[in-house]
Amino acid sequence: MNPVDLVAERRQIGAAELICLRDGAVSFGADLFPALTSAELQAALPSDEAEWQITLPVNVFLWRDRGRTVLFDTGCGSAMGASGGLLPRALAQVGVRPETVDGVVLTHMHPDHSSGLTDRTTGRPLFPAATLHVARSELAYWFDDAAMAGAAPREQALYFQESRAQVAPYLPSAHRFEPGAEVFPGLQALAAPGHTPGHTAFRLGDVLIIGDLFHAPALQLARPEAWVRFDVDGPTGIASRRRLLSLARRDRLTLAGMHMESGFQDPPSTAG
Repeated sequence: MNPVDLVAERRQIGAAELICLRDGAVSFGADLFPALTSAELQAALPSDEAEWQITLPVNVFLWRDRGRTVLFDTGCGSAMGASGGLLPRALAQVGVRPETVDGVVLTHMHPDHSSGLTDRTTGRPLFPAATLHVARSELAYWFDDAAMAGAAPREQALYFQESRAQVAPYLPSAHRFEPGAEVFPGLQALAAPGHTPGHTAFRLGDVLIIGDLFHAPALQLARPEAWVRFDVDGPTGIASRRRLLSLARRDRLTLAGMHMESGFQDPPSTAG
């Protein structure tokens, strides 16, 4: 990926700035949406490939406000090979050194969101001055040995063990928040469970940072029942998507998503 592509878009929110940074991209086949046929996917999201596939950006958001420098998620780190891990270069593009980041807010603890926290080889935190902010229920799930024992070996390593290692250096000072909490002044945590048990969206002024509430907005805005195979609880995720989409429509909130092409999506129509 060309470095010029690493700063996707900037938005002003009052005196604050929210910047969408590119960490990389990930590609999936038709099995990403198990409830939809390839024909349905082709109609909603055309693909030039012989076998249907979609490539999703991996975004990280940088919030600068009143001397505060905060990241929403940290991208893939080295967990997903050459397809991710570009966040350090993206931060350099906007003149931010990792040691000056004072907060990291996680939407959830999947490897394309939290694996940029810690160097996997040395165990060194990549944002040594940052306080980690994460939903209490999210931490509880990924540190639940019974839940890990019930997962397939690949999922145990990629999700449970990876996420535990990534957050470990930050846990002594981590801020574990509850749904509805004001994480920072003006930043409200909104429960969005389903994709993971503690998956969280964040309202910042007229912007709703949605994490993985949508993977393919062109499809899921029209069909919020389209769940993805990584969802821990698909039906609960569908309910969260509908509830927060209704909120965004009602309050005319711009969506900021970790897998949206430009990072930001204008407020959805009140129709539908």
